[in-house]
Amino acid sequence: MFITVIILIHPWQIGKSKVFLRAGQMAELDARRAEVLGNAARTIQRQIHTYIARKEFISLRETAINLQSYLRGNFLDSLKLPW
Repeated sequence: MFITVIILIHPWQIGKSKVFLRAGQMAELDARRAEVLGNAARTIQRQIHTYIARKEFISLRETAINLQSYLRGNFLDSLKLPW
């Protein structure tokens, strides 16, 4: 009877106070970190741009409503049109 033993080779090893990485693991972790931080920065920027655009749109819409209200009310009354 044969017993097969599977040995897992980890890309890291834990010591008493340190974590030891195999060759290339630090670069892989740095690349992953940069990816996560980049995605987070893009999300924050997207939300800020959306907030600013929405704020400007609401201001522009209110201005347009006020202008239309003035033109439909006071300005047209002052023209004294025959109809």
